[in-house]
Amino acid sequence: MELLLEEKNYLKEQIKKTPSFIRRWTIFESRLPQMPEKQISYFLNQATQKNKAIVIQMNELDENDSPRECVGIPQNFRNKEQIIIKQMNTLFLCKFNSIRHIRLV
Repeated sequence: MELLLEEKNYLKEQIKKTPSFIRRWTIFESRLPQMPEKQISYFLNQATQKNKAIVIQMNELDENDSPRECVGIPQNFRNKEQIIIKQMNTLFLCKFNSIRHIRLV
């Protein structure tokens, strides 16, 4: 009887954990790039040449399940692997393949 009660409690705990896992997995699966690679590359080149501030939304989610965003002026866009973004006196390093979309500030 005790074993049955332990199993029941274990299953209850697993059921409580399941909805958050499913929710997190669904959100993660839906985080795909919204812009084609050529368009991202074009926007980054334009922002770099014209020294314009942009917002880069990443595919990754933060601890609150909201998309990560990087705001600043692209400083270096020579290869399609890494982008350096300058915001005031802080530099951010963004991976090209993790960019979801870009917009002007």
